[in-house]
Amino acid sequence: MSDEATRRRNLTMGWTISAFSVLVLVLGLMLVVPWLSDIWGRWADFNRESIVTEAEIVEKDTQLGGRSVQQYFVTYQFAAQLGSGGSLTLTQTAQVSRTVFDALDLGQVSPLRYIPARPEEAYLPGTEPQLATSLVGIASVALFVALDLMILTIGVVTLRDALSSNNDQADPADEIPSQLEDSNYRVQVTDELLRSKLNQAIGSGSSLARWMVRIDDDLYLDFRSLTSPSARRKALNLTRAYLQTANPAQVDQLLDRLAQLPTD
Repeated sequence: MSDEATRRRNLTMGWTISAFSVLVLVLGLMLVVPWLSDIWGRWADFNRESIVTEAEIVEKDTQLGGRSVQQYFVTYQFAAQLGSGGSLTLTQTAQVSRTVFDALDLGQVSPLRYIPARPEEAYLPGTEPQLATSLVGIASVALFVALDLMILTIGVVTLRDALSSNNDQADPADEIPSQLEDSNYRVQVTDELLRSKLNQAIGSGSSLARWMVRIDDDLYLDFRSLTSPSARRKALNLTRAYLQTANPAQVDQLLDRLAQLPTD
């Protein structure tokens, strides 16, 4: 598959994955947010309805097995705020021992100490919030959002790579004017012996390598940066010294052409 076909495929895949994940996230949140709001409201109401407005102690005579038995209770009254905005007065009774009852009767302890940890009657049957259900639901929502964001990230990265690869592919037609312009400052080395010698200069780290330019498989000497006559003469002498073992005629021809290069 060509680079252009790969880029187009990645571009299409990136847009598709990104759009799909955004759509799923929006639709999912539209369904989940009301549910989360209801859960939050129930727990908020539950906390408010847990406030005891009144407590009293009660002693009752109960017939058990043909004999009278005394039992002791603490009755709690709740001012319950319902989700619909209304209110309801609810009561809950907890049985206590005679010792606790005497202590309550004498005012040694407060009845609030014996409030149940969770007054179930503060909610109408079937409407009280369940902690385990709430936690599982919230964890499921968090997992869904995390997975969707991960998929969205994959789509965005794929799309970004496809767009960046498109920018990296330069149009060859755009490079032609600059190469034609730079050709006035360069001399192409076509002699194989001279090319071999100059390639050795690149490998040996010679200062001559600073003025050598490769375009595709062609090798050039570029003296555009040498703006002063003295710098130009120094570069020419260095070139002659490095190529002294090559064909003298080819070297002279190359140096003549280099000497005729214009300066900026």
